[in-house]
Amino acid sequence: MSDRAKKIIIIGAGPAGLTAALEIVKSKSYSQQNMTLTVLESSETVGGLAKNVPWNGHILDIGGHRYFTKMPKIADWWETRSRKNGNFLETRQRKVKILFENSLYDYPVEFSMDTLKKLGLGRSLGIGCSYLSARCFPKKEDSLENFYINRFGQQLYDLFFKEYTEKLCGESLEDISPDWGRQRVRGLSLSGILKGKFDKKKTENESVCTDSDHFRYPKNGPGAMWEAAALEITEMGGAIRFGCRVETVLLNGRQTAGVRLENGEQLEADEIISTMPLPKLIRAISFFKTDTAEENQLQEMKQIAAGLKYRSVVCVAIETEPGACTDILDNTWIYIQNPGLKLGRVQIYNNWFGIQEGPVLLGMEFFCGENDASWKQSDEDWIKLAQHDGFHAGIFREKSGSIKNAQVIRARDAYPSYSGAYSQKEQVLQFIDGIHGLQTAGRNGTHTYCNMDRVMENAMKCADNIIK
Repeated sequence: MSDRAKKIIIIGAGPAGLTAALEIVKSKSYSQQNMTLTVLESSETVGGLAKNVPWNGHILDIGGHRYFTKMPKIADWWETRSRKNGNFLETRQRKVKILFENSLYDYPVEFSMDTLKKLGLGRSLGIGCSYLSARCFPKKEDSLENFYINRFGQQLYDLFFKEYTEKLCGESLEDISPDWGRQRVRGLSLSGILKGKFDKKKTENESVCTDSDHFRYPKNGPGAMWEAAALEITEMGGAIRFGCRVETVLLNGRQTAGVRLENGEQLEADEIISTMPLPKLIRAISFFKTDTAEENQLQEMKQIAAGLKYRSVVCVAIETEPGACTDILDNTWIYIQNPGLKLGRVQIYNNWFGIQEGPVLLGMEFFCGENDASWKQSDEDWIKLAQHDGFHAGIFREKSGSIKNAQVIRARDAYPSYSGAYSQKEQVLQFIDGIHGLQTAGRNGTHTYCNMDRVMENAMKCADNIIK
């Protein structure tokens, strides 16, 4: 056992940070090698985007966090945490729709008689011909738009994918890397839909995104899972500090040395796992012993990282009466495909939490950049927009008066974008790999838009690199 404690700092108490922290503190190496661990969280709560947001006696879930995985290790991890505080995982039905021209379509799209009737004979034939054309003359897959067209044809892409995805990404899909599609809808294609099943061409460790008619969900909300993990970490000797924003990551040459907080406090560290957005990490890096070549490389990485983009989400939580809504209430969430509306997605919280009686709880989600004028507009303007778009999308029956109570929640840097300097992000990650004792984890830390189980898998690998 070393006389000097090995000091570990984890930046961020979201799913990635807490998963890594718990894996470390429950390992034999943690006690045998005299380690200490501190999680630094800039906010006042754990869970990141998957935290519980209490409002008006309810719990809100920004973005909707399914507990669904095909990895036994992750499933066992969730079950163990859920049993520790009575936050049992309950089974929920995954019922997702696309709302287009005031009609609801199943997602993934099913070419049932109901779908064909809604689309009409002309559109249905056009979709088929468009898909055959895409199969015979595939496009070079150098953009997300071409990724979709090659799998669904131009017409189905235009009808059911283009509008929503451009709202989420914030720009034309011609400018988005096809990696986004490979990550989010891999294995799904029109041929699979027509066969009534998904493509089977996937490796043992891959799963078809959007798969499964059911998922698991914590009884007391998504954040309760991470609250249980945080409690377990502190019980096993780890520390979690809130309101601690990391301003500088200190390096001694290519070796991690510590961090400096916004308040000027400096903490030593032999190992750091960062889940903060990748551009913010690169901006925070500072050498106090270096040479000109290292400093020049860091400046190059800062220029690249400055071009990495993120999308923020604004959720307008709404409490209303069942009679104020159209026939949407038996769904879990709905994608809004209508052109001309800013509303991107609607969560029906009643079906996430298994609420059978009382008011209807909706999460109306809008996507924007933090430099967009809309990000800074007032709560009142956001609520007005939710009423307007909700009516014109076919969510509300009336133009006004549908909203009983409302709350606006803003989540900055919620989703990494696959545009801008995305094609150069591997250079940044390789630079970080060359720093002993510094790793990145999580969606923002790796600039990868992946599901929670993949986030946790990555975090566990980071923990293994420390405790092995």
